[in-house]
Amino acid sequence: MNFRTITLHNLFCYYGTCLFDLTPDDKGERNIIIIQGRNGHGKTSLLNSIKLLFGGVTEDLRRSVRQRRRSVFNVRQYVCGYGNEWWGILNHRARMEEENICYIEIRLETDIGEVVAGRRWDIKDDRYERSSYH
Repeated sequence: MNFRTITLHNLFCYYGTCLFDLTPDDKGERNIIIIQGRNGHGKTSLLNSIKLLFGGVTEDLRRSVRQRRRSVFNVRQYVCGYGNEWWGILNHRARMEEENICYIEIRLETDIGEVVAGRRWDIKDDRYERSSYH
């Protein structure tokens, strides 16, 4: 199984639609993908988005965000945010512009052909609707 593309829309630090094209070159040779960048430029956001797609909101993801009291956020707080301490999975700028949709979609090359997997959240106030597909 090989990732062909990863599309993020308004997730974490990614505003708008961001496409990561991981398809092989014209010769069909596989590449090694290296994720690098300065602090605060989206490496963890990319990896957490992939974790959200395949595992949902796990205890590990919730632990990565802590309140001042050091308690763990519940699933709703992790997705929707919690006051000024945590803005949730929806990109802050998108939230300020009243855009409510965020999603991740991955196209995979498998032994049986191309598969598309995704999760989408519609976040309004302190509630959300989630849909998944593959």
